[in-house]
Amino acid sequence: MSYLELICNFYIITGTLLPVATNSGERYVQYVDYFSDSAYMLPPKSRLANAQIYMLEKLLRQLVTLTGVEVIPTYQRHKRWPCSSLNKLGFHAPAGGIPRRPELQKCHETMTLVRSYLKDCRDEGSLCRPFKPSSLQPCIPHVIYEELTPKSRYNAAACTRKRRR
Repeated sequence: MSYLELICNFYIITGTLLPVATNSGERYVQYVDYFSDSAYMLPPKSRLANAQIYMLEKLLRQLVTLTGVEVIPTYQRHKRWPCSSLNKLGFHAPAGGIPRRPELQKCHETMTLVRSYLKDCRDEGSLCRPFKPSSLQPCIPHVIYEELTPKSRYNAAACTRKRRR
């Protein structure tokens, strides 16, 4: 299963996408909501599906680092086809993912969104388009929590890492 499918399923279930980094090259990174006005003011490359996949991989690495629990189990990967689900949908560029397909809610809606996204990107041969807002009702209500400042978020994560040692 590709990370694109996981992100699309996350979008359908929660009604939101992963946040967008406004200053990704700096030490303390500030994030904004994907569909916010601030995100639309950023360069288009910050809202691409590739950027969302990178954010998902970064999120999974951080969860493993902070909790010590393997979020996605490791499976033996096939050397030639590490992730072939997008390949079966006609997208032949290399794509990151996991070699097993987990059971997901709203599979049909997820695959419909993935197919429509890939249809838009077919000419470019990469996942280089931003997602469009969807009118689907999320299964889980989206609760907006007050975000910590980047420095306090960094310090809290550092304290958690120290306690784990």
